[in-house]
Amino acid sequence: MARPGEIPEDVQPLIDLLVEQRLLARDVDDETDEVTLEPAHEALLRQWGQLKAWLSEDTGLLTVMDGVKRAAAEWKDKGRAATWLAHTGERLRAAERLLERPDLAANLQDVDRAYIAAVQKRERSIIRQRWGSYAAVAVLLGLISTAWMTQDRWWGRVDVAWYAAQIAMSRDITKPGTEFKECAACPQMVAIPAGSFMMGSENGHSDEKPVRKVTISKPFAVGKFEITFNEWRACVDGGGCKELPSDSGWGQDNRPVIKVSWNQAQEYAAWLSKITGHKYRLLTEAEWEYAARAGSTTAYPWGDEIGQNNANCRECGSKWDGKQTAPVGSFKPNAFGLYDMHGNVWEWVSDWHGGYESGPQTDPKGPSTGQIRVIRGGGWYDGARNLR
Repeated sequence: MARPGEIPEDVQPLIDLLVEQRLLARDVDDETDEVTLEPAHEALLRQWGQLKAWLSEDTGLLTVMDGVKRAAAEWKDKGRAATWLAHTGERLRAAERLLERPDLAANLQDVDRAYIAAVQKRERSIIRQRWGSYAAVAVLLGLISTAWMTQDRWWGRVDVAWYAAQIAMSRDITKPGTEFKECAACPQMVAIPAGSFMMGSENGHSDEKPVRKVTISKPFAVGKFEITFNEWRACVDGGGCKELPSDSGWGQDNRPVIKVSWNQAQEYAAWLSKITGHKYRLLTEAEWEYAARAGSTTAYPWGDEIGQNNANCRECGSKWDGKQTAPVGSFKPNAFGLYDMHGNVWEWVSDWHGGYESGPQTDPKGPSTGQIRVIRGGGWYDGARNLR
């Protein structure tokens, strides 16, 4: 090992040539910034632990690629039938890593990419069918924008919840960003303005296309946070909800309620409507995406990359990643003042799952019939791609 200052000046061109030919290696000390030279094989041996880890990862991904190619070929031979989509769970996560590595992705054929896309679509459909484990009420309960919504003041019945009328009459709901709650146990709501946006993405999953202009014609209100266990408990105590779901041992209070079906979400919305005298409902998928984007045009409200500690997901850089839900409001809100629109728990919307129409649309509500309902936003156990 030698330092550059110890090498005679007339020998320096030879040293540069040896470095260029990778027979010598330059190393910079992280703490002192001191530069040293050593034979390349010694540098290789000294860094062997890290190199071994890299080689191990690449070997594993090459095995994954081989598995994807074999599965894709068999899927193609079987007429691309869904029953031949073999990758699920962690196997799918590993396959998705191939797409994140340009050097490996270059070796994927069109049929390989189509196979991965089909598996991703199938998994999202399965998740949408679960009433289960981690889906939340789109507790982004919206308020229907009817005639009273366009007035300067809220009006409410005097006989609903003991001080609902006092709160309602003091709130100006025509101003975007206005916050209010109609009773002690009711969710905090945020007024969202009418407007237009481009729904969908050309760079996301195949079922995010086509990109189309959507207009939300009237202002509406959305829950500031995902519905919590405390808020759901009030519905149970009030006779509107049949049971308090399990919290999986993660805690209740201000954590988002989980293990709630679409029908149970409807019961909760109906209970809120009954005690307040105003119509609460689940958002449409278009309203959900409009509220989630909050005027942004990037993949996420904060930019095109998932970044660090912006949400709770498997690769979001938070202390809850891939482990459990986070208390609501643990991350920064979007420009509309809404929290956790991405990650933490999936959120129910009112739409049936189905294809999207192209061309401009106003207040779309999705297909009139279907077999499964849509959920949006991704959860604590999902990769960043599912948080769109």
